[in-house]
Amino acid sequence: MKHPLDPPQTHAAVPRFAPLIANGLLTVAEVVPTLMQHAVEHGYTGDRGGLQSRLSCALADQANAITAARDRAERDIRRAAWQAMDALKPPDAVLRATAAVSDALTATEVRSIVNDVAVSWLRQRRYRHG
Repeated sequence: MKHPLDPPQTHAAVPRFAPLIANGLLTVAEVVPTLMQHAVEHGYTGDRGGLQSRLSCALADQANAITAARDRAERDIRRAAWQAMDALKPPDAVLRATAAVSDALTATEVRSIVNDVAVSWLRQRRYRHG
């Protein structure tokens, strides 16, 4: 939660760092000191501990929201791919069906998930049908 006296430019940086945290490229502990330094250099004289806490929470909340959206997207893509394969649709139709599910993942990530589902689907089908 942003305090009225917090520097807006510091909080504006949170959405830029949250995806990096969500993807494991940075941690909250690495980002907060940089944001704190930026706030102080730009004249912030308020409660530093409070600002640090609010920035930490904002970064963690946004990173968790991104991770949750990606998890939901992956689950939905897996379901759509499995259903398309059960319907014996051609590969391009499977990819089209999964691409329409979510924009939280890149095309490469979607393709990787679909490949994983295809391997599982083929194994199960082979097991079932001997």
